Amino acid sequence: MMGRVSVYRMFIFLAAFSYAVALSTLPLDIFKDRLNYLAYVDNAWLLLSYNWGRGALSFLSNEPVWLLINGVLGDFFDRESALRIVIGIPAFIVSFRVLRSRPENVLWLLLFLLLPQVIKNHIIHLRQGCAIAVFLMAWFSHRRYVKYALFALTPFIHSSFFFVMAIYSLSGALVYLRLGASLRTIVYAASGLFVGMGLSVIGVLLEARQIGEMAGTGLEVSGLGFVFWLLILLLFKLQGRVFLRENAFAVGFLIFYLATYFLTVFSGRIFESCLMIVLLAGLNMSRSWRHVFAAMVVAYGAFGYFMNAGLPWFGFAANVP
Repeated sequence: MMGRVSVYRMFIFLAAFSYAVALSTLPLDIFKDRLNYLAYVDNAWLLLSYNWGRGALSFLSNEPVWLLINGVLGDFFDRESALRIVIGIPAFIVSFRVLRSRPENVLWLLLFLLLPQVIKNHIIHLRQGCAIAVFLMAWFSHRRYVKYALFALTPFIHSSFFFVMAIYSLSGALVYLRLGASLRTIVYAASGLFVGMGLSVIGVLLEARQIGEMAGTGLEVSGLGFVFWLLILLLFKLQGRVFLRENAFAVGFLIFYLATYFLTVFSGRIFESCLMIVLLAGLNMSRSWRHVFAAMVVAYGAFGYFMNAGLPWFGFAANVP
């Protein structure tokens, strides 16, 4: 038994290492936003100083930990190496923690890591990928103070985690108060509607540049994602009261996402921050339902690749001549 455990640990280490190396060694200059990320390395200390000069609220709401990471890396490495580190280390942490969490579902987990909605966080949404890595470290930590310290860092790496942590706190409070699943659904949906309709105001109040920019972006959605994740929510609901209570955060986050889907383009970015938690929750179902869920998710991801098959790097490449 111990031999099997050791072999599996070696396997997930090698798989995570290979995942991280493959992503971090991709060309640096062909993907979306890469010039912006290189600029972060070059100008991190300047941006920190500028935000500090605008006041404490502006400093805290404009991702100071992300800028600090880039500043430190820029002091010790050239900009290209620093960027590869920003890609590689979070990719390793995410894949290692995910593969370690469910050994009996390793094949599904490997496919989940290749989903376009997951892998994009280590190709084009690098800041978000970094925050997700820290979030998963917190999620799987058994040390209470370490867990909450890491959770507290995440909004200062990527602003979407202000909302993630709000829903996390809300779900904990609702479970503590022993509210039924129906009442929890209403609260999550109401929270989503409130955020979706008031996101631009929230961005102004927090002086968060990223939230303000995303809130002002035109909303163009097909509705396919809404239908798919609504089906997943219904699948969750079929699992019964115990499942809904034990996976209250994942279920609540899914409801929050659906409530904001047609209200703001930022809803997708918020959802991607906790997508892996939703995927792991689906693997907590009974065996037959678990495979139905995983097959649906993988098929949905494959369809995304298929729709972008004619684009350079499946749509991840920058739009340059």
